[in-house]
This record gives sequence, C-alpha cells and structure tokens, in this order.
Amino acid sequence: MSQGLITSISRSPLRRLRRIAPAHWCDECGYSLRGLTRDQTCPECGHSPIAGTIARSTTSPHTAWARSVSLGLMLLLLVTLNAVSSVLVQPFSEHFGGTAPSLNLPAPKLWAMPLLQRPIGKSPEEPGVVGTRTAMLSLLAIWLITAPCTSPRVGRDQLLRLMTRWSSVSLFGLAFGTMMASQGLWPEDLPPFRLMLVAAVELPATTLLYLYLRKLSYDVPGRERRDAFDRIVWLAPLVILAGAIILGAQWWQSSGRDRDLANEVSLSLTALYGAIAMTSGVAASAVTCSLALAILPLGFPSTSRVLRVAAIIASRGRAQLGAISPGRIRSLAIASGLALLLVAMLCGNDQVIWMYVRDGLGGNLPFFNYPGPKLWAAATLADGNAVFWHPLVSRVTLLMIELAAVWLITIPRDRSLARPLVRWLTTFMVGATLAAVPIGRHLLHLDASVHRTQVFESLTFLFELPTSVLLYVLLARIAADSGRAELARRFRMVAGLMVIMVVVALVMCATSTRYYEVRRSLVVIALCAIYGAATLSVAAWATAGVIGLIGAVLSDAGAGKKEPAA
Repeated sequence: MSQGLITSISRSPLRRLRRIAPAHWCDECGYSLRGLTRDQTCPECGHSPIAGTIARSTTSPHTAWARSVSLGLMLLLLVTLNAVSSVLVQPFSEHFGGTAPSLNLPAPKLWAMPLLQRPIGKSPEEPGVVGTRTAMLSLLAIWLITAPCTSPRVGRDQLLRLMTRWSSVSLFGLAFGTMMASQGLWPEDLPPFRLMLVAAVELPATTLLYLYLRKLSYDVPGRERRDAFDRIVWLAPLVILAGAIILGAQWWQSSGRDRDLANEVSLSLTALYGAIAMTSGVAASAVTCSLALAILPLGFPSTSRVLRVAAIIASRGRAQLGAISPGRIRSLAIASGLALLLVAMLCGNDQVIWMYVRDGLGGNLPFFNYPGPKLWAAATLADGNAVFWHPLVSRVTLLMIELAAVWLITIPRDRSLARPLVRWLTTFMVGATLAAVPIGRHLLHLDASVHRTQVFESLTFLFELPTSVLLYVLLARIAADSGRAELARRFRMVAGLMVIMVVVALVMCATSTRYYEVRRSLVVIALCAIYGAATLSVAAWATAGVIGLIGAVLSDAGAGKKEPAA
C-alpha cells in the first residue's frame, strides 16, 4: 500500500512539472513562471505561452544577458589587437603628432579609424579588408555588450544602453558609408577623414561605452573595479579628444597655412601624448578584462567550477613552492631580468648596425656611443628600413624586451626609491618612444642629412641616457646588497664612463656641419679609432659585470641569503 502511494505521488502532474521543468521564464518579459501550468498566462505581462514553450524556456534571461555581455567584452578585447595594427599600417602623417592621434586610445572601443585603409589607392588590398573587418567586429561586440536584460537591477539603465547601442550603430554606419563612397584616396587626402572618424565617431561612441561599462561594474562585486571605471570614464574621452585636436592641427597644417613646427617641440609633445595614451589604454583594457571575467560566471556557471579547479591546482602549486622563500624567487626574477638585458643589448646593436650611413664627423660611430647593456631608444629609428633587411627583432619587440627586463630587475626588495623610479621612467620611455619614433623616421625621409642626427640626439638625451644611468645605479645597489662591493664600484664607474661616451657622441653630432671638411683627416680618424676602442672596452667591461651579477644573484638564491632589511 505504501509503495502504491509513493508511485501515485511521483506520477502527479505537479511532481512531473517540477521534475521536467524546475524553473521557467516568460518569453515576453522574462518573469519567472515557477509553479504555473502550461495553460496559465504570465502574471506580469499577461502573455499566453504556446504549448511547449515553457518547457523550452529553461535559460534565465539574466543568464542569457550575461553570456552576451561577457562574449561582447572578450570580443572587443581581442579586436583591439588587430585594430591597433590596422591603424599603424596606414600612411604616416607628415605633420605634428604623426600616427599617435590616429591611434589615440589603444583600448577597447568602437574602432572607426581602421575603415580608412580600405579606400586608399586604386584597388583594395589585404590591410584595408582586414581593417574594415576589424572595425565591423568592434561594432558587433558593442551590440552584444548592450543586450537588453529584464532584470530590474540591470534594466534601470535602459536609456544609456539604448543610447550606447544606437549611437554606435548610426555613427559607425555614417562612417562606413562615407569610406565606401570615397575610393582612390591618397595620403594628402586623409587629414579631414581622420578628424571625422575620431571626433565624430570614436569620441562620442567611446564616451557612451565607458559610461555604460561603469554602470555594469556596479552590478557585479568589486569596489576597486568600480573606482577604476570612475577614473577611466573621463580619462578615455579626454585622450581621444586630445587626439582629435591634434588631428585638427594636422588638417590645418596640410592646408598650407602652417607647415612648420620645431622638431624638438613636436617630438616632445608627441612623446608625452603617446605615453599618456598608452598608459590610459593599458588601464582601460585591464579594467575591461576584469569586468568580463566578473560577468563570465553569471552567463556560464560551469566556468565557476573550472576556476575553482584552477584555484585548487594553483593553491597546491603554491604549497609546493612554499618551501622556496620569497627572497629566492625575487633573486631568480632579477637574474632573469639581467639575462633579458643582455638579449636587448644584442638586438639593439643589430638595429644600430643597419642604420643608414651617416656622412658626418665620426660617421656612424656616434650611433653606437655605448654599445653595452643599456635601455635602447634611438636604435629603434632603424626599423623604418625593415622592408629591405631582417633584424633580429622588430622595434616594438626590442622595447618590450627592455620593459620586461626592467620590471623583473626592479621587483621590490626594500623601500629604495631607485627601483620604482627606474621602473616607471622606463615605462614612460617606452610609450614616448613608440609615439616619437615614427616622426623621427619621417623626418629622415625628408632630409636624412639634417634630421637624422637631430632625432638621434633627442631620443638619446631625453630617453636613453637618463634611464640607463639610473639603471646602472640600481645595478650597483643590487651588487652591494649581494656583498659584491667590487661589482658595485664597477657599475658606478660604468655609469660615469657611459655619460662621457654619450656626451662625446652628441658633440660629434652637433659639430658635424661645422667641421665637415676634416671628417676624413688622419687625426680625426685616429681619434675616432681611439673612441671606438674605448667605448667597446667599457661595453665589454659592463657586460662582464652584468654576467657576474647574474652569477652573484643566483648564488644568493641557492644559498638562501636573507634580503636586506627594509
């Protein structure tokens, strides 16, 4: 009898409904229909579901929304990599700012500038097709991010969501139509199109996008993420607005009204803008990635389990690494950074060897000045001829190797001011160099005999020399902490000798035109030979010191030597 009672209960309609469909939502408004039968209407909107619809609607509207938003954010992050390349491949501007304002914010946004590559020339080529495809994918990503949600918590921002979605669609559509109708463009025709794409499309669309992303950040836990969006929401539009202003200046210069701007001023301002834009772009990309990872488990609950498994594996790995002291790990990281510094030395010298022949006092000798371990900036000028030769690494790769080396070497061990100063000054140098070098390469094409030494002097004096001197001061500090007083003295001496070598090189550059007629005299050639021997000797001495420091740091790691007191 009890068995029959259990069977009758399990076969009841309510029991079967709960077993087959534990949770359903209205197709019209997303209201939960838990406990209702198939023939009942939605109590929220009165929608009458068709038979079988409830059984199929087993995905929560909030889950579907989270899937769309997380996929859109990840797509926008991936598109950013190709979009940056699609902008950099375009013809270089001849005026103040160069490519930096066209790229402006290298971060997730609605990319309209890649559309400009497609109509350049008489026939489409692969870079233009890729750029158009990339720009359209960024629009698709924003469409996914601005998907509607019936959740009252998310649905309160419907006006901002609709403005973000349809402003992006309409502005991008106008830009797309303009570019598709403007075929056969040449470099001199591009300034007004650049200004239009940045000021009229990317600026308003990106402003609305980050306003909406900030709203989304309040729907997921994470106070630091919300604080970051509070900063990015005004910083990103300001960077793009500054780029639009520079593009307006380029258009003004292209009209013939004002074509001259001091090279030093142009390089300095462009380098400053490039450093600020790259820093803002990295920050915006990081906080957007964080938001995507926060929303991802809401749309794909299985990822939570994957993340938990990964956390368990990581915790076990940390337990295995627990026997290794933090000091030993830092020592290994510093040794790795020193090894990368030697790799950068090889790649930097390779770049300098391929630079154009300089017909001035000392020939190409001033370009080498100090060919030992240092932070290379002026050597990246040679990348403009990469179509004719194959360097060990590209200009960007060389800068990234240097940046990675410095960040490893400057891992905090104490409260010394030298480490953060070297780290952030190098980061600023990399961003500024990436923005300033294209202008320098363009000036070389205009008048190589006049501008090559000027650009070299600016990059060396502003970026290369200060960061390299500070780097050797830090190496002397690391050597002293390891108990290698002789190595510390060597690095301090190398820093002083490097300053002398660079100053002599700058003097040779500055006096090239004044003493041009004596450049081939036996006395000058003999002096240059002595200079070459001296700079190579100092470089070899410093290289041996860096190798010795690697051994000393590794020896300390193996012996488990304690770190200096903070």
